[in-house]
Amino acid sequence: MKKIVICGDCGSESLTRAIISACKNNGGAAVVSGNGISETNDNPYFLIAKLHNPYEINCKGGIIVFGKAVENKTKINAEKTVAVLDTANTNALNIVRDSGCAVIGCSMSGHDTISVSGLAGFPTKMISLQRTIRTLDGDIIEPHDFQVKLKEEMPVYPLLAGCAVLLLGGISSADGYSF
Repeated sequence: MKKIVICGDCGSESLTRAIISACKNNGGAAVVSGNGISETNDNPYFLIAKLHNPYEINCKGGIIVFGKAVENKTKINAEKTVAVLDTANTNALNIVRDSGCAVIGCSMSGHDTISVSGLAGFPTKMISLQRTIRTLDGDIIEPHDFQVKLKEEMPVYPLLAGCAVLLLGGISSADGYSF
C-alpha cells in the first residue's frame, strides 16, 4: 500500500478531495481522518492520512502533499519520501529544504515537474510531466503528456498534485486518469 500524507489543506479541502478522487478511481484508497477509516474497495492501493498542521511528520517511503495552509513550524522525518507542493508555497519549501525529500513541483510554470499542458476545457485536461521522475518503487517515468478526465471542475494545484500522487504511486498514465 502506498502511503500519502496530506497536510495544510483547509477551507474548501479541494486538495484532499482531488487526492482521494484520484486514488479512488485509480487503484482504490483507504482514508484515515478524524472521522475514522473509510475504504473505496476491498484491496486499496493507497493509504491516505489527512493532517491539518502537524508538529512533526514521520513518513518513510511515502508521499507528503502540502496544501497552501501548511505552517512553517512542521518538522519532517521523511527518508525515501517525496514531497509534492506548489512552488509558490514558501512555507512548504522551507519545510522540505533540508529534509532530504525529493520534491515534485506542481504549477502552471514550465519550470515545475508537473504542469498543465494545454488550456483544454472541462471535462478533459492535458497534463505534462516535464522531467524524469522515479516512482516510490524505483521505476523511471520519462517526460510525456497525458489526459485527465474530470467529473467536476477543480483548481489547478489539486489536479496536478493528484496526478503527481498517481505517477509516484506507479499508476500508468498511458490511458489517462479519471478524477
